[in-house]
Amino acid sequence: MNSRERIKTIFAHKTPDRMGIFDFFNELTIINWKKQGLLPDIEPVEYFDFDLDFRTKDSAKDKFTLFCFNGPFQQMVSTKNLQQSLIDFTREPRHTKDFLKSSLNNIFSEYKRQKEKSLPAGRQGHRFCGVWIWEDIAYDNGLYFSIEKYRKQLFDFHKEISSYFQNEGLYVVFHCDGNIEQLIPFLAKSKFCGIHPLQELSNPNIIRIKKDLKGEITFLGGIGLNHLKGLHQDILDRIEELKEAGDYIFCFDGPIPQDTEFKTYRNILARIEANGAYKESS
Repeated sequence: MNSRERIKTIFAHKTPDRMGIFDFFNELTIINWKKQGLLPDIEPVEYFDFDLDFRTKDSAKDKFTLFCFNGPFQQMVSTKNLQQSLIDFTREPRHTKDFLKSSLNNIFSEYKRQKEKSLPAGRQGHRFCGVWIWEDIAYDNGLYFSIEKYRKQLFDFHKEISSYFQNEGLYVVFHCDGNIEQLIPFLAKSKFCGIHPLQELSNPNIIRIKKDLKGEITFLGGIGLNHLKGLHQDILDRIEELKEAGDYIFCFDGPIPQDTEFKTYRNILARIEANGAYKESS
């Protein structure tokens, strides 16, 4: 399987040849590795042969390419800052709804613009395989607001995003840092295809939740950055739990930090790839 086929197979809740693999990096990590002459002057997605490609230009044809955008609440935070957004969320529900609706329209308009320019004249098909929504609405101990407030004020917007892009034939991945265990059932109901990054220390019940939602949603991440400095066998043991019964794509649960040695990361990735195969594929 190539990367595109592999990730589509995983999102379809079937068994691929191996689990999908990708990662994010601290910008200084890549700069340091290139300065040290360890990483060639190419993008990490190419050097490490990652399955997911977030580039809007020059993406490889056999990669799973993504259209990325800030979600409605993330746009609100970018405009007003987090504190004011949370105040408005509580005290100005009508104004908040109007802002979120406008943000939604902006997302769809930008997607249409990207879609129209995505392919050269005469070429058929679709540039994107999926979409990625950045929507941080949680911290280490839970959501920024009650789950009931989420249900009343934000849930419908997330359902509309998921529905719109799935009608476009695209897989939809939801990113949210922090403890999102309360949120996951709502994301499953909204038919999101994947959730990222499922930070290990913030989500202690993620293995059980994944088993409960088998065949409904794919988990991306769930491997703490603390494992980079520990016993690497711990990473493999954790992956075995997460990739059981499929519905899993590997990545660490945060950007690879700048103090990570290139050789260490490359060796870990090689072991992960060697242990990521499934016995039978669909």
